[in-house]
Amino acid sequence: MLKHRSILAIILTLCLITSLFMLSACTRGNTDDLDDNATSEVTQDQNSTEASDSTGQNTDAATDDDALVSAAVPQSALLSAATVGELRDINACRVIDTRSFADFTLGSIPQAVSIPLRFLTKRYHEIPTDMTIVITSTNEEEMAQVYGTLLSLGFDANKLFFLEGGFEAWVAAGYHTQTHYGSGC
Repeated sequence: MLKHRSILAIILTLCLITSLFMLSACTRGNTDDLDDNATSEVTQDQNSTEASDSTGQNTDAATDDDALVSAAVPQSALLSAATVGELRDINACRVIDTRSFADFTLGSIPQAVSIPLRFLTKRYHEIPTDMTIVITSTNEEEMAQVYGTLLSLGFDANKLFFLEGGFEAWVAAGYHTQTHYGSGC
């Protein structure tokens, strides 16, 4: 019986990895681009374990923090869940989710694109520059890093907005969410 559970666990794990890999390719809009780099990005983010020192600070060496720039997010760039819902419903914005891929997989705003903060400087070209962008982040520190980094990469501050309260505010407001795990099996 234990042997069957182990086999089942391995099969489910492989299905999850395949689903995440396919989702990553689909959110980039290019299923032909299923290369080793995409596989390693998904695998690194999915399998990373964030170590912390005795102060509780993240010591994950895989993040590209040196390339991230922080900037204070102006109050005018914070949008309520209701406003984001209205913009999304009329296709007036693109939602970018910078939370970890594991969090994104467990629940996200429908049609959001996952670009975890740790990959922002490598995947920023996937963010459209010709439309309003709404970022959902984990916390205010992450919002400041996303905002500063995107500004330093040439994004228009007038088109960058943040979901105030993040994904939790979206859920609390009663909006629909989607999960991504298991979709490949």
